[in-house]
Amino acid sequence: MGNDKWIAGPNLSWLDFYFGELLDLLNSITDGLFYAEFPATYAYWERFISLPNLSSAWADDTKCMKRPFNNKMAMILNY
Repeated sequence: MGNDKWIAGPNLSWLDFYFGELLDLLNSITDGLFYAEFPATYAYWERFISLPNLSSAWADDTKCMKRPFNNKMAMILNY
C-alpha cells in the first residue's frame, strides 16, 4: 500500500473487500494478536469498516453474515 489509502492506490477496489475479509479472519483465528503484531493493518481495518454503507451493514447481523468463514467441511473456529 505504501502511502496510499487503499490496497491498489487512492481508490477503493475489489481487492480491499477481499483483504478486509482476510483481516477479519486473521484477527479471529489469532484472538486479536494479529493486530497487536501488525498495527497498521488495524488502522486499515478501521478505515475499511467505517465506509458509509459497509459500517451500517456490518453492524446489522441480518444484513451481513460474519460467520462461518468457510463451509462445514473445513471448519475454522468450530463453525
